[in-house]
Amino acid sequence: MAISIASMLALSPLGMASAHETTVSVADDAAATTVEPRYGEKTTMTLISTAKKTIITKPEQLSGGYKLPKGSCLYINTKKGRTASFTVSASWGPVTIKATVGTAGKTGVTGYCLQPPSAAHYYQARITKNYTIKHYRVDYYEYGVKKRTFYQDMYEQVSEAPYLVCVS
Repeated sequence: MAISIASMLALSPLGMASAHETTVSVADDAAATTVEPRYGEKTTMTLISTAKKTIITKPEQLSGGYKLPKGSCLYINTKKGRTASFTVSASWGPVTIKATVGTAGKTGVTGYCLQPPSAAHYYQARITKNYTIKHYRVDYYEYGVKKRTFYQDMYEQVSEAPYLVCVS
């Protein structure tokens, strides 16, 4: 797995700006990883904890839902739509995940084709998104002297599953 930490350093609460993007390859997640972004500086990332979390998004769609004839599809695109923030609880505290909510429609949307079980009801789309969250301790050194420690969360979407909900 490759981790890009340039954005993490630039966005850290300590205001450290990276000199350039550095990619670190981590063979074993339990091992500490060392990065040297600038001369005399060193950053060590140690994986502290991992959590698996699920969020459910409601794609952009008609508020009343869709009534579809038998055999037709409600199309769901999980990659489009606005981005929303979801806060989940982890053993070390709250973590905010930013996710695209998706879009749904009878036409003009490409993606998953979901067929409603009945033509007599109205349906809306939902998307279950599963994430792996990794909590790291980051130690920052200047010329071999530890200057500060902070904690950084990184998350990755590992799966998704759109489905229909009957709304009337």
